[in-house]
Amino acid sequence: STIEIIKEYQIEMAREYPDVRLDVDSLEGYINASILLYLLESIDRPYTHEKILQAAQKINNLNFKGLVLNFDPQTQGLSKNVWLDLGDGDWI
Repeated sequence: STIEIIKEYQIEMAREYPDVRLDVDSLEGYINASILLYLLESIDRPYTHEKILQAAQKINNLNFKGLVLNFDPQTQGLSKNVWLDLGDGDWI
């Protein structure tokens, strides 16, 4: 909760949905939407899938609000999967 994008998420959720419990799914959605908006701001209209992908492919060691993003041509993604050990034998 110390990185910028997490703080943004917590502030926005508290403002828009004060009675909702924060969870990893809504955080993931917030991060993904933030990255998409960042990409859209970097390209000219009309927006196309190809333009968005080309903008994403240029990302290398980008510190995006505390997250370091790198485009992986193999997965066509900007991040790696993270698994959390809950300490009770379950992983999420």
